[in-house]
Formats: sequence, C-alpha cells, structure tokens
Amino acid sequence: MKRLLIRFDDLSPYSNMEIINEIKTICKKYKNSVLLCVIPFCEDKNIIKNNIDNGDKFWEAMIYCQKQNSVIGLHGYKHVFWKNKSKQIFPISMKTEFCGLRTNIQRDMIKKGKDFLEQKGLKIRFFAAPAHSMDQNTVKVLKDLNIRVVSDGFFSECTIWKGIKWVPLKSWKETTNFIGPLSTICNHPKEKKNGGYKFKLEINNQQKLTSFDKEISNAISFTLIEYIFHKTYSLIFIIYRFLRKYIKK
Repeated sequence: MKRLLIRFDDLSPYSNMEIINEIKTICKKYKNSVLLCVIPFCEDKNIIKNNIDNGDKFWEAMIYCQKQNSVIGLHGYKHVFWKNKSKQIFPISMKTEFCGLRTNIQRDMIKKGKDFLEQKGLKIRFFAAPAHSMDQNTVKVLKDLNIRVVSDGFFSECTIWKGIKWVPLKSWKETTNFIGPLSTICNHPKEKKNGGYKFKLEINNQQKLTSFDKEISNAISFTLIEYIFHKTYSLIFIIYRFLRKYIKK
C-alpha cells in the first residue's frame, strides 16, 4: 500500500483568498496529512503579480489550518532565485535561493524567516527549500536552528540522513507512480481562469493518506538501500534536466 502526504507550496499573503479558503477546507478534512509551505517575506514577482497583500486574513487562515493539526513549514526566505552554479543535494532545478551562499548568510535568512513566522503564531515543523535547492550549508544551519525535518528527498521512507529527517517528495500528482511506499504530492495551487479553485484528491485502492507525525516518528536509518534510492532518482532527474535542455535547443 502506497502512503501519501499532501503538500501545498508557495503560500504567502499574496495568495488568492479563494485558494486559501479551499485549503482551509482541505486542512479541516485531511488534518495531519496536509503540509503547508509558507514563504515569510515573499518578493517573487511571479507570485505577487497584481495580487493584493491579504495581510492578517492570510495569517489567520494559517493559524486556523494549524489548529486543524495541519503542518506548517518554512518555505525559504523571499522565494527569489538566481542561477545555481553550486553543488546541490537534489539536482532538480537550475535555480536556487540558498545554494552557494556562505553559512552565516543562510543562517541569517532562515533564522529571520523562522522568527517571523513564529511571531505570527505559527510553529515551524519542517523546512522546504524553494526549487528543492539546498546544499550542505543549508543542512548545517537547519540543525543549528533546531529544524530537524525537511520535506524533500528521494528515499523510500522518512529517512534520517545528515542529522535530518527527510520526508520524501517524489511525485507531483497522486496518479504518478513512485518507488517505495511513501511520497508527498507537491501542489502549486492556482486560481482557474474563470475564477475559483477546487482541490480534488484522486487516489486508488492501492494508496492511502498517512500522518506526518506518524511518519517522522517511524523514521528509518540511512542504509545502502536508501542510498541507492537517492542516487537512482538523482540520476533520473539529471537525465531529465539534460533532455529538457536539449529538446529546447
């Protein structure tokens, strides 16, 4: 039986409130199966566009979701990217917000973001790097700041690696096949052209939703098998990125 968690990315006061209200409904229904990735100081023009800053309405919604036992995560700093030229842990994207920065700079960014969300009344349960792009310095900072769970990785189960618990994210749709019994569905909710947003979970009888707390409580040790999982998926993404670049040419 495949186990799934639901993750919503790029949440900020600039998110459409129709979407946020739908997420509130999802959190009430699916509780501890829902992970919310919140940007503390969003300056991403692709997210902001012409959207208004919903201010307190957004933060009140996040508090509501937290009270429903959904899980709040720190999603970077400003969600502003540059081209990545440094070695990263997960080779998914060529853009980054953290890779290559000195440890003290990353610590300042992550600490400010964490402190800000905590001031809003949110408890940070995990970290999720924008574009999945992070390096060894990022890991060191997370441990220093006592953030011991990351929503990312290609492991079969929630795995303890580098002193961090990694909750695997290997699929962007619930219908996508993945290796191993556990994965996270990564959603980037957007308003439809005709307005509104409706979330529909499509899982089959070979899948079930699981609990974030249960998964991190049962985290397994890093083994040769998990190393093979990690390397296999890493290679797949490297090849995919190469082919995508080649096809564009």
